[in-house]
Amino acid sequence: MKPERILAAHKPSRFNAMRSVEQTLMLGNSFTGAVVAFDSDEVSLVKPLLRGIAGGDAAPPLALDLIELGFLVPAGRDELAAVEALRVALNDPRTLDLIVMPTEDCNFRCVYCYETFAKKAMQPEARERLKAFLRKTIPNLNSLRLAWFGGEPLLAFPVMVEIAEYARSLCDAYGVHFESSITTNAYLLDDRKIDFLQATQCRNYQITLDGTQETHDRTRPLREGGKTFEVIWSNLLRLQAAEYAHNVLVRVNVHQDNYDAARELVALFTEAFGRDQRFTIDFHTLWDGGSAWGNLRQLADREAALHTLCTTALGANTRDCIGFNAFGPGARYCYSGRANSVVVGSDAALYKCTLAFEDARNQIGTLTDSGEALVDDEKLARWTSGSDYRSDAACRDCFYVPSCMGAFCPFTRIVEGRRPCPPEKVNPAATLDTAHAVRSAVLRAMKAERDEGR
Repeated sequence: MKPERILAAHKPSRFNAMRSVEQTLMLGNSFTGAVVAFDSDEVSLVKPLLRGIAGGDAAPPLALDLIELGFLVPAGRDELAAVEALRVALNDPRTLDLIVMPTEDCNFRCVYCYETFAKKAMQPEARERLKAFLRKTIPNLNSLRLAWFGGEPLLAFPVMVEIAEYARSLCDAYGVHFESSITTNAYLLDDRKIDFLQATQCRNYQITLDGTQETHDRTRPLREGGKTFEVIWSNLLRLQAAEYAHNVLVRVNVHQDNYDAARELVALFTEAFGRDQRFTIDFHTLWDGGSAWGNLRQLADREAALHTLCTTALGANTRDCIGFNAFGPGARYCYSGRANSVVVGSDAALYKCTLAFEDARNQIGTLTDSGEALVDDEKLARWTSGSDYRSDAACRDCFYVPSCMGAFCPFTRIVEGRRPCPPEKVNPAATLDTAHAVRSAVLRAMKAERDEGR
């Protein structure tokens, strides 16, 4: 078939985002995750194709690239039906994302923390309820993803061992895929705990550093007031020495008072971990839970600040920075909006979100002695079907719907009654700038490593 006929059978995707800078054109597609830049010689060929003009013999192979990357799609394709198929797949009832809080206490007292620490380690009764739930649930699954959260989960390490080993043994018995992850401050992360996490298929760690030592120690002190940066840093190096395939996300909570220190942290991180693709650095602004800010000042321009930090960190691994993974299926689809995700508190209470545990709208039920999940269906529906694109006409018409499904932050929609659009969608031009810069730097670094290995 001639190229013109191939092109005539295609149309521009409704999920494209475009950014023109001088003579360069950048494109992103929120369904395929493709992000690409075209130089001045190509722009005049690409733009007509994106307007639905076939372009004649001059267009291929550029046009075929646009088709392969999803910027052009078959003319008869129902793209919204493809989004619905994706939503169904991401909510597969045979996959369970189980977020467990072995304790809600913490050995830190971060100045911006929103938790109350009222509930301590999971007691035997609650542990038995959780194990009964696992006995009922695991035989019906294909995959169990167990995520440890707190408080600080490592404060209740014996609880983690008991639950993880029990879940893993059931998964082994029923042929169910099992993996785990952990959000931890890493202060207690010694070799024994790393060995345990490796044995229980812990593939992802999230660990926070709020800048360089002095600044970090000011915002993330121990409960008794001691410093924490040096211990966390040494434990990151300990993780680096563990030779297994895990990913460590170093989160940096950014505000006006630590912005410069966050930039300084990049140099330290790059020197220690910049050549280890298992380690990535991730900049976020603080979540404003109402009274959790203390005296910290918010950034005046969040997107500009994070863009600068990400591009500053181009020598490091910034694959999880704002913009890098902004385009792609489910990239900004919050776990709390998915039907197959649930949070289990240390008292066996059930939640949808790991924020606002004291808010009754987040408390959707409890586990019973027999292992049943006793859930308020009306509350649950607000988080799931009430917070996705199907219930919002503007979301259905939005180019970004494959990435967020209308559920970027169900909690905001529930509490404030407004559509919570992610910043990557609100300012797609800045997102494309950052995504292209970061991806290009990562590809250059990977190529350099390959060249050195020859």
